[in-house]
Amino acid sequence: MRVLHVIHSLDPRNGGLPRAAAGLAAAQTAAGAAAGILHYAGESDGRDQPHPFAEMQGFGAVTRLTLPPPRALEHLGGQAAKRALAAFAPDIVHLHGVWEPLLRHAGRWARDTGTPYVMTTHSMLDPWHQRHHRAAKWILFNLLGWRGLMTHALFQHALTPFERDYISALSAGRRFEVVPNGIFPSEMDAHPPRPPDDILPALRGRPYAVSMARLHPQKGLDVLLDAFTRIAARLPDLCLVLAGPDYGQGPLLRAAVKQAGLDDRVFFPGQLQPSAVWPLLAGTRAFCLPSRAEGFSLALLEAALAGAPMIITPGCHFDELAAAGAARLVPLEASQIAEALLAVASDHSARDTMGATGRRRVLEHYTWDAVARRSLALCAAARKGA
Repeated sequence: MRVLHVIHSLDPRNGGLPRAAAGLAAAQTAAGAAAGILHYAGESDGRDQPHPFAEMQGFGAVTRLTLPPPRALEHLGGQAAKRALAAFAPDIVHLHGVWEPLLRHAGRWARDTGTPYVMTTHSMLDPWHQRHHRAAKWILFNLLGWRGLMTHALFQHALTPFERDYISALSAGRRFEVVPNGIFPSEMDAHPPRPPDDILPALRGRPYAVSMARLHPQKGLDVLLDAFTRIAARLPDLCLVLAGPDYGQGPLLRAAVKQAGLDDRVFFPGQLQPSAVWPLLAGTRAFCLPSRAEGFSLALLEAALAGAPMIITPGCHFDELAAAGAARLVPLEASQIAEALLAVASDHSARDTMGATGRRRVLEHYTWDAVARRSLALCAAARKGA
C-alpha cells in the first residue's frame, strides 16, 4: 500500500504533530507499506544539515516530498502540491491537521482523482481550541469547505475517544476510528544515561520536577508554576524545569518566577535535543503535564517509557495512565497539583512503582509498530468496504 502523509511542516518546534506524522510514516514503512510525507520546507530542512528526525527509527526509509516555502499562488491553488501528489500516486492520502491550505488542496486532489483519504485533526477542533478565534474558525469550517472535506474522508482517525466524540458531534465525518500515537522504544536506548547536571548544571545535584511542553497557555504551565510556588518552602531543595520552545507565554512565566523569588530553582532550558530529554526524564521526581487540551501527548509516552512518575490533568485525555497506577490525575487547580507534586516528590517507593507501571503500559500498548499495523489494517478494510 502506498500511503502519503500530508502535513504543512515537519518542523519539530511545532509540537507533537510533526513528530507523530513522521513516526507513523516511519513505522508504516517498517510494516511493509511505501510511505511518504508531503510538506513545505522550513528552517529544519536546510541542505547542509540532517533533519531533526533523522535519528528516528525508520525515518530514512520514508519518501520525503519537500516543496519550497509556499507563496500566495501556491496557497491559493496548490499546484506544486498537486503535482507532487500525482507523482507519488498514493493508494491512500493521510491528512494531518486542520486549517492549512495544503491540506485542503490535497483533499480536493484526492476527491478529484478518486483517491481515498483519511484525516487526523490532532486536537485542533478540541472545544478549548474552538473557543479561540471562534468566528474565524466557524467561517473556515462551515463556509470555506472544511466540514465537507472531513465529511468525505474515508474515516476520521481520532487519537482518543474524546476526540472521536467531539468530531462526531460536529457532524464532520461518516466513520471514526480511534488509533493513538506511539513511540519507538529505541528512542531512549539510543541515548546513554547521563547525569542531569551535565545537561543543566544549575541543578547542582538537587532533585527536580520537569515539564516538557511549549510555553503556551494551552499547556497549563501557569498553574503548574503557581502549584510549585505553594510547596517551594516545604521542599526547599526541589527545582522545576520548564523545557520547551516559547510560544508567547515565556515572559509571563519568567516574571512570575522572579516575583516569587525562585530564579535559582525554576529553569527554562528551551527545546531540548533527544540526548538531553531522556536523562532529564529518567532522573525526575515527577513529570508534570497540567494541560488544558491535548490530542495524544508524545511527551507523556516519553515520560512513561523513561519510567518517570506523572502528574496529569483531565485535559490530557489519558486517564488510563492514572487508572493503571502510572500517574496522578488531578483537576487543573494549583492547590490540587501542589498536593500531588508534594506527595509524589516525597515518596521514593511510590515513584518507582508508578514509573515501572507506566513503562510497562507503553511497551505493551503504545509502540509505533503496533499503531502502524492497526492503522494500515483499518485503511485496507475501509478501502475495501468503500
